[in-house]
Amino acid sequence: MRKIYTLTFHRVLNYGAVLQAYALIRYLEEEGLEARNLNYLPWYFLWQVYRPAKSLRRTIQKLKKICYFSQFCKEHLKITSASFFTSKSFERINDASVFICGSDQIWNKNLTRKNLDDGFFLKHIKNKHKKISYAASAGSARLIDSKDEVRPLLESFDAIGVREDILADDIKKISSKLDPTVVVDPCLLIKDYSAVEICTRVPNYNYIVSYVVGSGESLESFDNYILKLKEMMGLPVVHIGAKPIASADRSFFDLAPGEWVAFIKKARFVATNSFHGTAFSINFEKQFLFFPNCIDNLNSRQETLLRNLGLMDRYVRSIDGLNYKCLEELEYSVVSQRLKSLVDQSKKFLLKSINI
Repeated sequence: MRKIYTLTFHRVLNYGAVLQAYALIRYLEEEGLEARNLNYLPWYFLWQVYRPAKSLRRTIQKLKKICYFSQFCKEHLKITSASFFTSKSFERINDASVFICGSDQIWNKNLTRKNLDDGFFLKHIKNKHKKISYAASAGSARLIDSKDEVRPLLESFDAIGVREDILADDIKKISSKLDPTVVVDPCLLIKDYSAVEICTRVPNYNYIVSYVVGSGESLESFDNYILKLKEMMGLPVVHIGAKPIASADRSFFDLAPGEWVAFIKKARFVATNSFHGTAFSINFEKQFLFFPNCIDNLNSRQETLLRNLGLMDRYVRSIDGLNYKCLEELEYSVVSQRLKSLVDQSKKFLLKSINI
């Protein structure tokens, strides 16, 4: 049996990051494979997670989240007992036959202290091991801006799967030797999340759940969308984003990952600007709308997913575009068939890359 290590952002306070890490391992195990998350802990992520927040109240909320996320990792993520604090320390690994880096924004240098982390390109993995990327993303960054640096790193992969069209195009421009495949996020490889769901704090009434990532202009714009949506639907807003919005009736800033899943699954309607908020809405067949970030590059992952599923009518490009037609019931019979096709193709790519 092939032993597999996955490498991703599994130790950050981000719901999508830990849930996609969980989903990839679980899918591989369902295929009868032995898989573990490589416990890579670069200093910049440790600092980001454990540094105090800007106020005592927010610091207490953050400490609660740290406890919840640590518990989730302990109970649901298969993590190596050995920890790795630098990418060079990967050289000591001898017992794996396949390494898979991804998903999430592992190639976004804005998240790795303005420099690409060669650990997430598997630079120091010995050549006897197979190297694959699955649903890797660069987020709002453009990999082509670092083409000379990444070209030899990318060419060392045995197979490259990415999450958005724009990244696939960049990689093809970086090297004519490379032929990346656009695949779905790992969170879409499985549909059943009942093993992690925590419903204790989920309201027992119909509600709009709002989940936003970002701050400043994007946060303000999102709040305006939510205020108008709330007036149109006549439902209370339960907000589960990291930062407050004025339109929310209730807000939760310290949810565990399993609670985050349950709040989306039980909602009457989902409003989000995030990729994973969008992906989980589709996976749970929820009525939803995507309200874009003000920085256009931040929307590329979501747009790829929505376009591939024929759901661009869920993408509300301006506040004036939010009208009652947007609230027409989304029929999932056709969407589910399209999603199944994309998921099947992605699974085929992954298993073929592993060489099954």
